[in-house]
Amino acid sequence: MPIAFIVDGISEKRIVQKLCSGAQVRTTGLNGRDVTLAAIATKVESLIRLLKDRYYPIFVVLDRESREDGSEYIELEIKKILEEKGICINNIVVSCPDRMIENWIVAGTTHYAGEVCDIALDRESPDGFGGKGVLKEFLQKRKVIYGETTVGVEMFCAMDFEAAAKRSESCRRFLVAISPYCPKFAGKSFRWI
Repeated sequence: MPIAFIVDGISEKRIVQKLCSGAQVRTTGLNGRDVTLAAIATKVESLIRLLKDRYYPIFVVLDRESREDGSEYIELEIKKILEEKGICINNIVVSCPDRMIENWIVAGTTHYAGEVCDIALDRESPDGFGGKGVLKEFLQKRKVIYGETTVGVEMFCAMDFEAAAKRSESCRRFLVAISPYCPKFAGKSFRWI
């Protein structure tokens, strides 16, 4: 059975289309720190129902943004709300980048325009702060304007996923869940990193 994704926006959709070609991808269009988890879960519920049990598993990828709750809590809470709405959560994987998908790019050594971009951090993990700002600053020094749906997608797809899994707990959880289903990650075990 093919896999499916429900993601925040266009950047995530393009990333999935490049890394897991053939996967069905739907967007919530609800990213942003002011959107409640209940509103997100309601939209995700309707998208899951539209997919009609034709996909296994369904990955739901939602940015934490600047919400107070941690990414792991958000993952559990979305699943809890979906279950309360009558969705069987056995085939649902919820993943929440801590704070945004750009944090995962910062976590993984990546390549852009032929350059290795190991974005040095003052901390061990990039989780929990504004990864997009770090990327913009890093690229600005190289006279590159950061575009989420262009440069961001390219950098994400070129990153060292094992390095990202080591540096970002939220990324590791996602990679552990997706590795059996996406050919890009076949044969890799991120569980013990």
